[in-house]
Amino acid sequence: MSLIEVKDDVGPGRTPLWLASGAIVFLGGVGPNVWLTLLSATALAIGGLLLWRPREPPILLFIFLYQWAQASMMTFQAAWRDEPVNDLSKYHGDVALATMLSLLALIALGFGMRVGAGACRARAANVAKAIASSRPVFWWFALYLGALVAAGFLQSAAHAYETISQPALALAGLRWAAFFMLAFATLTQRGAGAAYFLAAFAIEFGLGVGGYFSDFKTVLFMTAFAVVASGARVSAKALCALSVLAASVVALGLTWTAVKNDYRAYLRGGRSGQTAVVGYADAVFKLFELVGALDGRALKTAEENLLRRIGYVEFFSVVLDKVPAMTPYENGAIWLDAIERPFAPRLLFPDKSAINDSDRTNKYTRLGVAGAADGTSISIGYVAESYIDFGPVLMFAPILLLGLTLGRIYRWFVDGPRCVGPLGMGLATAALIGQAPLESSITKAFGGLMVTSLAGWAVLCFVAPRLFPWALAMRSEAA
Repeated sequence: MSLIEVKDDVGPGRTPLWLASGAIVFLGGVGPNVWLTLLSATALAIGGLLLWRPREPPILLFIFLYQWAQASMMTFQAAWRDEPVNDLSKYHGDVALATMLSLLALIALGFGMRVGAGACRARAANVAKAIASSRPVFWWFALYLGALVAAGFLQSAAHAYETISQPALALAGLRWAAFFMLAFATLTQRGAGAAYFLAAFAIEFGLGVGGYFSDFKTVLFMTAFAVVASGARVSAKALCALSVLAASVVALGLTWTAVKNDYRAYLRGGRSGQTAVVGYADAVFKLFELVGALDGRALKTAEENLLRRIGYVEFFSVVLDKVPAMTPYENGAIWLDAIERPFAPRLLFPDKSAINDSDRTNKYTRLGVAGAADGTSISIGYVAESYIDFGPVLMFAPILLLGLTLGRIYRWFVDGPRCVGPLGMGLATAALIGQAPLESSITKAFGGLMVTSLAGWAVLCFVAPRLFPWALAMRSEAA
């Protein structure tokens, strides 16, 4: 029996989320944080109901689940320890209120994404599978290699010419659309040419491990998105392998947390900023050297730091204490700046101010967190920024509109007038995956969304007609 089979019945996809919601209520439904636990379980159930889309890339559901896990993490820790969630805060903020507002904001985001994306369309999924099956897997692998090489040139250009860095990096990030298409085609063709996909997976994983941010997770996420979109059934044997892989990812995350500060300092070579000045081979060698020097105490500290890093509501809890008591509401200034910035490109406005997340965090929390000089950028997150702008009631309105925007962009790529089957799916996933972290500043997140979506539009308008004329013809016939 193969590890992966193509299935037509994808109806029970929400079942794991319903089971998870029930388990949360059962395990954490008593104790000092019972209402937060129930709210967390309710939010998870609502997200699954709204955003599960059979045989489509689950990027909208992923955004919701990623942020839900971050908003709920401290509640889970408190339930495990059987103590009030506010007792976990090292800043003595109102973590309970911050968690509640974050979960309610996620529900608003989920409703917006569902309305924006509209109903599922089986025709788009069928056309995508037909297009993916019409070329051998090697063809999709060659396309991925071309995208990888182009991304390398674009990244070099972005570092050499600051005025074009944002659009160049956005175009470079769309290489993930090519990786998605390769994975989708491999799965659609029942594992034919799997060696090509495994080679691409190894390349992306290796590049991620040696980078400044050690982004080894994206290749795993993209693979999982392709599995869901293809309607593949994972066998019991494959589930065991995936469980081992998931445990390995957690271990890698723990290890990375333990060494990242020393590793990034080495990459910077004594300079400020977030750019590596050493070669890839030296970086990997240093990484292994730091990992080899870890001991039990370092890993224990890393575990605590990782849990705090995932549970991203502490800064918001401090903001609740400071705004408006010490700093007044901004009355929309943060969101207005976020919306205006993408329409003032640095190429035309070279004097446009830089975005410094740590400065904003220090302004509204007065915690004195590390900043650009230390090679880091610490944000308070877009939910806290919405609260700073509009207060605890009106803050949900812009978040609902953000969800609506994400849903509309997703729908335009997947089933819009220029959709090209798996290319549209891949571009939707690549354009939206940057919106997943709860800690993202709306200024960076919205700007990145606009630039990346524009880059995806350019690919559909100018690249797809030349590379995929046969795919466009198949889509027209299906319509």
